[in-house]
Amino acid sequence: MRIHSIAQVVGTGNPGGVAPGRRSAVACACNDVSLPPFCWTPPDARSTALTTHEHSAAVDRRLMLLRTASSIVIAGAASALVVLAFSPFSAATAAFSAPLYGVIAGGYSVFPFLARRLLGHRWATTVVGCVAGILSAPISPIGLLIVVPFVAGGAAYDATIWAVSALRRSSREAEWVHAAAAVVSALMLFLVSLPVLSPTNRDLPVFLLAVFGGRLVGQLTASTLAGIAARLLLRVGPRPRP
Repeated sequence: MRIHSIAQVVGTGNPGGVAPGRRSAVACACNDVSLPPFCWTPPDARSTALTTHEHSAAVDRRLMLLRTASSIVIAGAASALVVLAFSPFSAATAAFSAPLYGVIAGGYSVFPFLARRLLGHRWATTVVGCVAGILSAPISPIGLLIVVPFVAGGAAYDATIWAVSALRRSSREAEWVHAAAAVVSALMLFLVSLPVLSPTNRDLPVFLLAVFGGRLVGQLTASTLAGIAARLLLRVGPRPRP
């Protein structure tokens, strides 16, 4: 059908058809164009499609937030289980060998470090550490004070990765970046542990170096184990995006 005027679509005199203000524009669009008898798409169809798309995007955002929150809680609970498993001998180890305790305590950082790699959120390690500390408080010999090393070590780890990424102007997190973050977190944990050391031991530089060395070995081992676990998990499924 060849359309030469809008009157052929809506009839003459605009009886219940297109508004007068829009007739000329529609006529110009339809002149000398071969169209089926019903070529007009109601505006409500476009708005309905847009509303449906926005609703779907909102649902996706809520599902992503729910998955992220559940992953953080799971990682925190797993860290609390590590604390529970180590608690029978960790207190005794801290009493007679602070450097050895630093190595063992590195196991507490495995799941927070793993969450940072998998979730990709800037402060994932800190948040998971906070959850882990709160969940570990009832079973820890020091109670809620265990939140302090969890959060301090996690914040140092996250802040180092953020700072290095900002300096490099790259969001790619190479393995050496995680290793550097583990070193800074070990230093932070060493500083946090200084007040609980005996005054006699604090005056011995060799002892302090041994304590820092234990923390360093523990955090680097935790970062390495988290990297291995992350690579294995990424082979199984896709990585969640922030």
